Amino acid sequence: MDTFTCDDCIVITIPLVKGDRGQSETLTPEKFHCVFKDSYKAFRKGQPKALGTTQIITGLLIITLGLVQIDEVPGILIYTMPSVMFLASGIISFAAGHSPNMCVTKTSFTLNIISLFWALTALGLCITFVSLHHPPWYSGTTRGINVIIAIQLSLEMLVATVLIYFESKAVCRTQFNTLPLINLKYV
Repeated sequence: MDTFTCDDCIVITIPLVKGDRGQSETLTPEKFHCVFKDSYKAFRKGQPKALGTTQIITGLLIITLGLVQIDEVPGILIYTMPSVMFLASGIISFAAGHSPNMCVTKTSFTLNIISLFWALTALGLCITFVSLHHPPWYSGTTRGINVIIAIQLSLEMLVATVLIYFESKAVCRTQFNTLPLINLKYV
């Protein structure tokens, strides 16, 4: 059973210089070139800090809008208060982008999946609530705030989807035990 495989994820090129005495002596340089195709770097290209900050701001905005409308719209907290999950997901996503720790990245990946499903559920509840309830106290301002909440929930779904995509490249790898491919070149 092979436990280590070479899959060209790490390519080290070492140029060897022939010595003055002929081919029997080769000198290795002090510096050489190493290319590391790490999937964690793909996650870092996804800008997890910026997307985590977006999740934090979106979560705070949704919670604030829910708290502002609590007196006018009974039941609005059903689909706004659990947005605390967006705050937690944003904080962990920011932390995952700040430090290359696989445990934090896996936690962020899990929380973003939960955030995506929560955003889908909350958006469905918000649309259902707006479309089914048209009581006399339901003013244009209240409807506008619910539209803003729906837009923010859609933004949260988009951000969570992007983060899940890039985090899956870092977390869901097929091989964790890989050997580097070493190229020796005579100069």
